[in-house]
Amino acid sequence: MPYETFHTHIHRYTHADPRLGRHVRHDSRSARYAVGVLPKRSIAKVKWVRRIPILDQLSLGKCTAEALTGARGTDNAAGQGLTSVDISPAAAAKSSGFLSAGTHTLDDDFSTAFYSVETRGDAYPGQYPPTDTGSDALGAM
Repeated sequence: MPYETFHTHIHRYTHADPRLGRHVRHDSRSARYAVGVLPKRSIAKVKWVRRIPILDQLSLGKCTAEALTGARGTDNAAGQGLTSVDISPAAAAKSSGFLSAGTHTLDDDFSTAFYSVETRGDAYPGQYPPTDTGSDALGAM
C-alpha cells in the first residue's frame, strides 16, 4: 500500500459562551467519504422518528457526544434508530472505566460517559473529567 499523505487543519475559536463552538478540525482523509450533490428534484422532505428523548448537555460542552447519541437514536435511511447499545467487554476495557460491558440506554448518562471516552481519544489536550476542554465530530467518530 503506497504511503498516503494527509493533512489535518485544526482551528480553535472563542465563542461568547466558553462551552460552545471551540474546535473545528478538517481531515483530508474524510474527503473520500464525501456525499455527492444530488439534483434538486431528487431531494424529498422526510420526518424521521426519534426513538430516544432530546438530550440536555447542561453545563458540559458535550454536543458532539450528544449529536452522535441522538443520531443513533433516530430512524434513518439505513434503518430504525436504537434505544440502547451493547458495549462489548473489549470496548469497555478501552473506555478508561467510563463505560461498562453490557447494554446501555441511549440517554444523557450514556452521552456523558461517551464524551469522557471521546475526550481521551481525540486530538486535543485535556479530558473530561476533570476538565471540559472540548472535542470535535472526528473525535466522536
